[in-house]
Amino acid sequence: MVARVPLVLYVDDEPNNLELLKLQFENTFRLSVAGNAGEALTILDREEVCVLLTDERMPGMSGIDLLASAVTKWPDTRRIIVSAYSDAPRLLQAINRGHAHDYVLKPWNQQELGACIERNLEIGERRRKLTAQAQTAALLERDAAERCDVRHVVGADGGLKATLAVAHRAAQTEATVLLVGETGTGKELVARFIHEASARAGAPFVRVTCAGLGERDLERALSGHGGTVFLDEPADLTQALQATLLHLLKERRVERLVGSTRRDLPALVRAGQFREDLYYLFEVPIPIPPLRERAEDIPALLDHAVRRHGPPRSIAGEALRGLCEYHWPGNVRELLNRVQGALINSPEGELTAEDFTFTIDFPADSIREDAREAEKETLRRALVSHGGNCSRAARALKQARTTFLYRAKKHGLIP
Repeated sequence: MVARVPLVLYVDDEPNNLELLKLQFENTFRLSVAGNAGEALTILDREEVCVLLTDERMPGMSGIDLLASAVTKWPDTRRIIVSAYSDAPRLLQAINRGHAHDYVLKPWNQQELGACIERNLEIGERRRKLTAQAQTAALLERDAAERCDVRHVVGADGGLKATLAVAHRAAQTEATVLLVGETGTGKELVARFIHEASARAGAPFVRVTCAGLGERDLERALSGHGGTVFLDEPADLTQALQATLLHLLKERRVERLVGSTRRDLPALVRAGQFREDLYYLFEVPIPIPPLRERAEDIPALLDHAVRRHGPPRSIAGEALRGLCEYHWPGNVRELLNRVQGALINSPEGELTAEDFTFTIDFPADSIREDAREAEKETLRRALVSHGGNCSRAARALKQARTTFLYRAKKHGLIP
């Protein structure tokens, strides 16, 4: 990655002052200039500015108002007022409010102004590095906590066997991978599998959501960190950001990139919404099958979903059959959420069809009806035997009181 040179932006409505500053410092610092606050805000939106210097008295937005605006949107930018001595009270007020970090009086002395810029560049760069280190540490900490999710992938010996075989081979290369699948199929899990199976295991795994991403965010996320960047839905990138990503990939300035999409990228290419040359830089497309196409994995996934929320619990036979026959439009993500909901509805004991409170085509056979009637009769007898005392009835059936109450209400035995 090319070394980053910090940018100094100077704003002044006097062209002579802009020319003087460039003449004195263009060989010392990386400079940009603007003739008013509007031009400055456009530059700030487009580029990462380390030091912002501005004149105070300008038509339209004043320098102090510009700095006040910059405090909110670009808090890491060092802010300096360059103005006449007569504005000293306003300059001091701006500094006291935190809008300005420093000030230089006009007409400036070249040596003093240069020292002021240099000092604020050093402070700004030091803060940027500390922030980057803190972000990297947070990513590493989060990655270590999440790494256990890929130690065993449910379906590795079933419906995901072929997918993971291709993913493992891709992990041994420098190829740019594109994971293609519906929402909730586990694309990020496969991306982590690729990361853990590669030579970069142990380095950061950085997830980047493309929707609403800015250019500086993209370049910062893709900066060299020796790990893997997981780029979620590159089709959401603007045309300008697609061009930036294309350049970074061509220059091999991204060491390992795994993309994922639920969309038909070839169709978007034909519609002119996604760059064809960028699409072809994703060298290895790997399809992730939806859950309905790997029904053999559903029992293991259900067991995994139950275990992740507590001790092992069984699922009644008719409920298991219905869950295996359900088409799961939300895929694995929906399965995990549905199981969690069932566990909340029934905190103890075997999970039955009634615990899964969503529309599902469970087998409507006599076995299911008999099981329901048998449970209702068992609960009714317990209530009668203990004079309607729910706590005693629950203890007699070795059930938690909350479970007993839920099931008794479900059968209409108690209000």
